[in-house]
Amino acid sequence: MLRFIEKPDWTEDLKFVDTETGKTIWIKSFSNGKLEISPLCGNTISDAAQIAISLLRDDSNITDGLGLAFNLDPNEDVATVVFDFNGVSIAANKGTTEEEVVKQLYDGYAKEKTKRDTEYEEYKKTPQYAIDMAEKKRKAEERQRLTDEVKHIDETTEMEFKDDEAKANWDAFVEVNSKDGYSAGVVNFARLWAKYMQYKLSNGEKLVDIADSASNAADIGGITGFMYGCAVNSLSQMWKHGEELRKWHNGKYNHDGDGCVNPAVLTLG
Repeated sequence: MLRFIEKPDWTEDLKFVDTETGKTIWIKSFSNGKLEISPLCGNTISDAAQIAISLLRDDSNITDGLGLAFNLDPNEDVATVVFDFNGVSIAANKGTTEEEVVKQLYDGYAKEKTKRDTEYEEYKKTPQYAIDMAEKKRKAEERQRLTDEVKHIDETTEMEFKDDEAKANWDAFVEVNSKDGYSAGVVNFARLWAKYMQYKLSNGEKLVDIADSASNAADIGGITGFMYGCAVNSLSQMWKHGEELRKWHNGKYNHDGDGCVNPAVLTLG
């Protein structure tokens, strides 16, 4: 049986609980026999299908709760249950099976793919397609040129450190963090970034002006926000220009204290 829970303040949907299974059911609207539900995040299509079918059963008491929630006649029948699943509109009526609901989802996927393929073929016939492809090629070539430049600088430049102790600490850092792909990615990015910034600085540019673009150039392997934070922290302690880098980095987050702001940590107010 379903138990109606008072409408939460933070959502427009209505909350019901299936007392037999403990599953939560969210109702978006009910009008003219059509009941719209919201599958929970994490529900599979089978979960959603089972919920929809249970709401259409003759022994379901969903109309009692709907009568209280929407101030409707509790005898008004639910004829159809509808919901959206991964962008596909699903509808179940009395007698609809779980297999039929699942089929609607995959038919929807196939229809959407056909639509996208047709639109893409039409797009390929337009002048814009040639323009976009040329721009895509230009960007790929520019990225490859930049990557080659970063690699060449890495191979032909020595990394600069604050002092001999910082150099020893860096060597230890590299040794400890080269045993797995994730940690090695931090080391490689930090080294490439530092050397590329050194190259820019030697040409008279200022760190605050080139640190961000140099970071993008050095991101050859693809890094996460946490990896970026680790790289900033390590360079701030050992690299010759680390303190300036730390202040630049923290300035982006309006922080002028000690340490390095971790960009992978987000505080919500």
